[in-house]
Amino acid sequence: MTAKKYNKLTIIKDTGKRTKSGNALYECQCDCGNICETTLAKLRSGHTKSCGCLIKETANEKFEKYVGIQKNRLTLISDTGKRTSAGQRIVLCKCDCGNTCEVVFAKFNSGHSKSCGCLALEKKKEKHEEGRAEKATKTLQDKKILIDGTNVAVINSNKIRSNNTTGNTGVTFDNSRKKWVAQLVFQDRHYTLGRFTKKEDAIKARIEAEEKYFKPVIEKSKERDRMSRKAKLDMNELQEYINENPDKSAKDIAEHFEVSATAIHYHIKKYNLSYKKKKRITSIDQREFEDFVKTNSTLSINELAEFYNVTVGAIQEHLNIMHKKTSSKINIDELQKYITNNPESSLDELSRHFNISSRRMRSITKAYNIDYKRKNPNPLKLNVDELRAFIIENPDLNRQDIAKDFNVSVGTIDNYIKKYDLPYKPKPGRKKKTFRN
Repeated sequence: MTAKKYNKLTIIKDTGKRTKSGNALYECQCDCGNICETTLAKLRSGHTKSCGCLIKETANEKFEKYVGIQKNRLTLISDTGKRTSAGQRIVLCKCDCGNTCEVVFAKFNSGHSKSCGCLALEKKKEKHEEGRAEKATKTLQDKKILIDGTNVAVINSNKIRSNNTTGNTGVTFDNSRKKWVAQLVFQDRHYTLGRFTKKEDAIKARIEAEEKYFKPVIEKSKERDRMSRKAKLDMNELQEYINENPDKSAKDIAEHFEVSATAIHYHIKKYNLSYKKKKRITSIDQREFEDFVKTNSTLSINELAEFYNVTVGAIQEHLNIMHKKTSSKINIDELQKYITNNPESSLDELSRHFNISSRRMRSITKAYNIDYKRKNPNPLKLNVDELRAFIIENPDLNRQDIAKDFNVSVGTIDNYIKKYDLPYKPKPGRKKKTFRN
């Protein structure tokens, strides 16, 4: 078998090695001079024709067909002989802009690499220009220079451009037809108004078009400027009016000057004007309120607030008491009697006695105008060691149970837990009820 040749490979000797399938491996010499090992079956079938150099030669022959081909902005010039770490061919290309660059042949062939980099720069520049245009438009809108997308300063200007030869904007002379042309550009649309023998007719057509297209926008701008000037109050006039009408509220002052109450408060604060804030009448009897709402069920919450001259939040609080019927759990007359007989009772003691939350108790006393003065809690001093031992012995108790046992508020227990780093683990809250439709 020695010295027998198959394609580019010549058998030298049997190496004595075997493949996993038991075929003998032969040492062969390629025409290029390299030595390789392969089986006799692969040599006879033509599966192995060389040491590997034939693949490179074939690839080079195929590559030559691509030389001179242009894809996108790149024209392939030659192979650089360089390869990537993955063995990919690197080629030299010339860009339409005149620069030369090296790119991976696979990326050139697929169209992934389209230029030397100039295309990306152009796109970036275009995007930047678009961004600048958008930014300029936004600035005009923010500064309220644009009205319905139109720059009022431009259409309202009587200035003639330097390249104007007729002396009238929008009027030109058509030399081919020997007639005067009137035209107008408005909101990115070009209007040809007609061709005229006399220049005066063309000027008249232009003026009529300005009346039709420009005038509504200009009038809208003037109205906005008028409202803007109205919002700019004269501080001396405002202070004089406040001095003459000391009982007027900010809302009344705002109605007089035809501006918002917020604008009045802003100017008072900014210019440090002498003004005493008026208190709203917040005393609403819950029983009268409920009767009024029942007889006027169509009124909205805002209308109720305006009627009682209180905030929407105050009305909402009275409505909550009315709809939730929390007050039905306790007798209001009994509550008033209890407060009269126990004037030193704190809010927590009242809420525990009537078995409702302290927050709800505060809302009820306020809503029914019950004469109750909130007491400042006495700063009880707890024994920290005793509290710590109690928490350790009763790990399942929550803060409310601990507070009840020590006859203090939950806030006091919270303060002691944080201040003295007591070993209390928060308990999971109550699960919210889910309602099915």
